[in-house]
Amino acid sequence: MMRKPWGGLCAVLLLAVLIPTIGMSAAESLPEPSTPVRLVAVKGVERPTGTSLEVQASGRFSFTSYQPHARNVVVDLAGVVSEPAAAETPTGVSWVSSYRLLPFRNASGRPVLRLDIALERACTVSLTQPGESALLLSCPTAPAAPTLTSGEPVLVRQVVVRTEGSGVIIDVQASGRLDFQTLSLTNPTRLVLDLPQSILATRQRQLPVDEQAVVGVRLAQFKAQPPVTRLVVDLREMVPYDIQPSSEGLRLSLGAAAASARPAAPAEGSSTARAEFAEETPSEPAPTLVASLAPVVPSTRTAAPTASSSLAPEATLVASAASPAPAVASAQMPAPGGRPAGGGAQVPTAAEQLAIAYTGEPISVNLKDVDLKDFFRLIHEISGLNIVIDPNVSGSVTLVLIDVPWDQALDIVLRNNGLSSTLEGNVLRIATRATLKKEQEENRDLAKARAEAVDPITRTIQLSYARGNELEPTLKRFLSSRGELIRDDRTNTLIIRDIPSVIPPIENLIKQLDRKSLQVEIEARVVLATRAFTREFGSQLGFSTGTGNRRSVLGGALGPSPFGPGFIPPPLVSSGGTDQQPLITNFPIAATSGILFGNTWANLALDVILTAAESRSIAKILSRPRLVTQNNVQAEVKQGSRIPVQTQVNNTISTQFIDALLRLNVKPQVTAEGTVFLDITIENSRPDFGRSVAGIPSIDTQQTTTQVLIPDGSTVVIGGVMVTDNSTSISQVPLLGSIPVIGHLFKSTRVSTTTSELLFFITPRILPG
Repeated sequence: MMRKPWGGLCAVLLLAVLIPTIGMSAAESLPEPSTPVRLVAVKGVERPTGTSLEVQASGRFSFTSYQPHARNVVVDLAGVVSEPAAAETPTGVSWVSSYRLLPFRNASGRPVLRLDIALERACTVSLTQPGESALLLSCPTAPAAPTLTSGEPVLVRQVVVRTEGSGVIIDVQASGRLDFQTLSLTNPTRLVLDLPQSILATRQRQLPVDEQAVVGVRLAQFKAQPPVTRLVVDLREMVPYDIQPSSEGLRLSLGAAAASARPAAPAEGSSTARAEFAEETPSEPAPTLVASLAPVVPSTRTAAPTASSSLAPEATLVASAASPAPAVASAQMPAPGGRPAGGGAQVPTAAEQLAIAYTGEPISVNLKDVDLKDFFRLIHEISGLNIVIDPNVSGSVTLVLIDVPWDQALDIVLRNNGLSSTLEGNVLRIATRATLKKEQEENRDLAKARAEAVDPITRTIQLSYARGNELEPTLKRFLSSRGELIRDDRTNTLIIRDIPSVIPPIENLIKQLDRKSLQVEIEARVVLATRAFTREFGSQLGFSTGTGNRRSVLGGALGPSPFGPGFIPPPLVSSGGTDQQPLITNFPIAATSGILFGNTWANLALDVILTAAESRSIAKILSRPRLVTQNNVQAEVKQGSRIPVQTQVNNTISTQFIDALLRLNVKPQVTAEGTVFLDITIENSRPDFGRSVAGIPSIDTQQTTTQVLIPDGSTVVIGGVMVTDNSTSISQVPLLGSIPVIGHLFKSTRVSTTTSELLFFITPRILPG
């Protein structure tokens, strides 16, 4: 007769265990689609129970979700892809402030889309999946809780601990609804609840439990303004927990009691998401959950969240994992009674001291000339740590502290007295900095001696691209005191003999350095443009006269005119057997054209010769050297001639050669951004035979040396040197040549202008492969 009730109860318990398992399997066993499922829309929809947030995709997907705190919910959509989006605001959903889309891939390489939703008000979000390609998120309106006067803190009156089956229930009784933040830490394992806007109104500080996985419960007023109460549950191991707020405080259920305290499953046809951590954790980039021990900022909302969690043994802070963040070392909570977060002999800098988060219980002390050992005994009583004091520690302390964490007080006293501490398990050792520093150096030397005591091994590494003599100075810096490096230049091989712990880093370094170098082609164009203009004017004047019987002749004495008096056949004036006129002024030019004016009278002959010339010239010289070199290797190309120069010293004749050539010297360096840094020297030298000494021509040189950063394939212009030579020369008869107009008969004029410009065009190109 008694078997039926027990049999029915067993069946009910079996179903209660199997139903969540079956639901989990169904959610995670969906076959992976051949093509990725894309996110279609995130929008608000009207439902009889209110406005819901609908997530639509192009195909079926599975999801996992968790709610770190009352105003944030995170949903991971497995197999869904989308572009990243930040701070998007859905339309028509009043309880959603914004959402972000964060795509990543899990450890198995499957795409996962994270939907991080910020809520306008505190609520417990429920998730249902009406179809395989849609998900609905709803925020039911919580029943109104007794409200407190604005700014009035909640009084924590009592904490009651009781066991229920194989679980533990902790009731926190208060004067109103409590808001909370949870923090799960390890080493040692403990669960921390921060209750913002609350004051500890009970004398309870430590409650020994020693039931199931719970060791004890500790209470402290963590912060006075704004008021924050901290409840710490010391655990043997991390167990599932559940937090249910009420109008008169909250209830924390641990172990099996947490499962029974969770809300019942929804009706058939709906699938409510479990607030669990998803098994598919992102591999790149993965969010980092940091255990921040700073006081929790009190919330102004009245509705409190409901949180449940099934945590792995390595529990971390239950906080928003909305965006990838760099890895940060997790801080440590105090051990029973509070423990400092480890200690070493290193002295923290000012910036590090500002970043330290103290987690000990606040204490108020007023001490005067108290021995340091008595102060450390006080810390022992407060923290529960075993304290060992070095014999060299001595001195006294005077301080007045009000509501200061005990670990901060300990840190201040240690620094004021030149001391430091190390935490080994639950033993805190205090000594002078010099003592701890010496111990660390001895431990380091001992570890080094042990590592070098092993037998050395030999490795032979053949290089492919680098040269042994180039890598040898770098690699020798990484050898131990017993290490030896030998190179074989014939085969380009390195022989390394050292202890086993040194060989792998050196091999990895060689792999990084022995790589194929990039090659760069440099093309240079040297352009020398010259423009010249010349204009000349000249004049010659011939004059002669004589008496009628030709016995007296007057005339010029500078030489005969190049033109004869042929227009009067016989000459009226004769001078020494020539018919040409003697010149009074002679300012000729090498002209290609001229005008002759002549006139004769009975006893007078006059010749005027005017000559003029004008020339223009344009010259362009183009040199185009090109070369190819490796990255960070100097290269040079030359083109031109070498002029021999003979010198005689002590009756010994020697011949030297002077370069007159175009020279391009360049050293390229390819940057990580794909640009080229060039160290350039360009020289263009030419012999000038118009200016020579003892038959040796002078050298005209144009040269530039510079360093430039050029994008691949671009051209930079260097130089732009422009030289203009203007000259004017006049030859004339004094006084007569200065007479306006008529003076041109007594002078010659030459005007010339020469302009030259030098340009260098440099184009580097990174060669493929």
